[in-house]
Amino acid sequence: MRFRGLAWVLATWFGTGRFPAMPGTIGSLAALPVVYLTVWGGPWVIFELAWILLLVGVWASVVVIKETYAPDPQYIVIDEVVGQVLTFLFVSQGQVPLWMLGAGFVLFRICDILKPWPACAFDRQHDAFGVMMDDVVAGLYAAGLLYLLKLFV
Repeated sequence: MRFRGLAWVLATWFGTGRFPAMPGTIGSLAALPVVYLTVWGGPWVIFELAWILLLVGVWASVVVIKETYAPDPQYIVIDEVVGQVLTFLFVSQGQVPLWMLGAGFVLFRICDILKPWPACAFDRQHDAFGVMMDDVVAGLYAAGLLYLLKLFV
């Protein structure tokens, strides 16, 4: 396949998914610099970035899943990147303080681990779309929680 290497680089988010322990957490952490650099643009920039990463992530996940025959390999972490970006959708109005980056990270990881409905339904799909969409849903839940937290802090 012509773009096989690029698919692996993106699916593992530049190799962070290959960490031996907690690849999802490491992938989420690796997304924070991207979030920090894009929140300045506001919610539309965050939305557009998430949309592009979702499309790229589905493609890259299809390539990796076909190559490995694994339905949801842990080393695919571009889904965590999309979810982590979406977490900041409702609070991206210029500068985001560091405490909010930390809170968004923690809230996304909690939602990603708990997989509230319909994230759990996507998680059971065992295909590239399901791999990506369970983290999209977790990111949207975390976005709502982070917005509520911002209102009260």
